[in-house]
Amino acid sequence: MSKPKKTIEDYLPKNERGETLYTLIYDKELMQPGCVLLQAFGGCVPDFGFLFSSETWLLHPTPGMRTLQVTLGEAKELAKRSRKRTDIAASCPQRRST
Repeated sequence: MSKPKKTIEDYLPKNERGETLYTLIYDKELMQPGCVLLQAFGGCVPDFGFLFSSETWLLHPTPGMRTLQVTLGEAKELAKRSRKRTDIAASCPQRRST
């Protein structure tokens, strides 16, 4: 009888409720995630790229960027907030320099 194959979740830390904790590079002030390259550099699970729209990605490190330990549900909530913030910013009129 063979052992069940381990997945990446088997190696990740768990919180007190037994939920898997994932690493996420996120700027809490700007409410935006780092791009997938920053996520990879930070040791994040590659699958998190699908949660966040590419319009919300920060392409460079920022002063407010932190490494967070989040559950999948928390990551989905952060993705929702990031998208909402990006949609609001896109709807604001742009200043024109003269």
